[in-house]
Amino acid sequence: MSSITASFPPPPPPGLNYIDAIRPSLNFILALTPLGAVLVPLIITLFVFSSPQSRRHPVFILNVLACCSGIVEAATNAALETKQILYPLEPVSKSLLTTVIAFSIVSPLFIDSILLFRILAFYPIGITPTSTLVAIFSFPILVKCGRFVVVVMYLNSFAKGSGNLPNVLLAATSTWPRNPYIMAEWSMQMADNTYASAFFLYKIWEFRRTREDVPVIRSKSLLSYLRSLFLIALGNFVFPIIMNIASIVLIARDPSFINGSYILLTNNYVAIIGVVFATIWTRKQNWNNEERSSNRDHRRRKMVVHNESRHAYGPTINATSVLSTLRFGADGSEQETEASGFSPSSDTESGRGGKMGMHLTRDAEEKGMATGNAPSETLTGFEKEHKQTV
Repeated sequence: MSSITASFPPPPPPGLNYIDAIRPSLNFILALTPLGAVLVPLIITLFVFSSPQSRRHPVFILNVLACCSGIVEAATNAALETKQILYPLEPVSKSLLTTVIAFSIVSPLFIDSILLFRILAFYPIGITPTSTLVAIFSFPILVKCGRFVVVVMYLNSFAKGSGNLPNVLLAATSTWPRNPYIMAEWSMQMADNTYASAFFLYKIWEFRRTREDVPVIRSKSLLSYLRSLFLIALGNFVFPIIMNIASIVLIARDPSFINGSYILLTNNYVAIIGVVFATIWTRKQNWNNEERSSNRDHRRRKMVVHNESRHAYGPTINATSVLSTLRFGADGSEQETEASGFSPSSDTESGRGGKMGMHLTRDAEEKGMATGNAPSETLTGFEKEHKQTV
């Protein structure tokens, strides 16, 4: 501990501060403030693309809590670094310093749990066999339990040792190089994130593939889906894994905590934005599907109304149209066609038209019987004679 303290210059006179002491704190403020501010419109977007029913789901609640944790993390870091710049001679609050470290370490564990709930949506507990649930969720649950134990052990050791130092730089430097708890937590985080992200992407691919009517690779909808799936993979898997590897390399080889802290804090916000983006994308896809389905139903109803209007008859009685609504069988009995939509008893005019058509038919049948012709032939002659008069 004494060697770490001796490596830093003595504090400047009151009212002054070294540029080297200000630079790390100022960089943290400039980096974390916009990252925390980005989460505010993300929360608004979550509510825009959600329904009252979806807001009760655990995934939606966890997404909102993840965004809130990122905002609180940025605010506490800004408060700590601002105090370090303005009051360099005053000792740092132990509770504030422990809170900043806790948010930086606990947030990834909480964010990665959201992907576990996404996998659980594909396997409902009520209908999925217990053996299947154990086979799928045993590994991520065990890894998360191990991560939680390691985080608690690290915070306990930090509160007893580095948290008592009067300076933020001293506390961070003392807990950084080759810390076994942090290295173990990041290694388990990489394995946990790899399993959850790969399984989630596979289930989305399988679910969407079974719902595609014609899986043509040149389809615009399929290409858009693949592009969105690629972006989800980048936000939930590729970037966090790369940053985890970079953090492990830096904590093992670089004695300075500054570069590793930049990557650690940026990784937290990339993870938050990734899981929120996955939620917004899936909700947007469902919203687009519902909109397309409603548009198809609306067009189908318009086509039905248009077809019905084409076959509808006006109140003016036309003898030709009346005859076209009657169909004669082999025995000469009239039958009303179902496709015409004509009803002789629908109103007064239509009733008179139906009676007129039936009287005309009976007269034609009587004439046909008197001359020995078939009823259908007599009717055909009557229709021709009527068409000529019309």
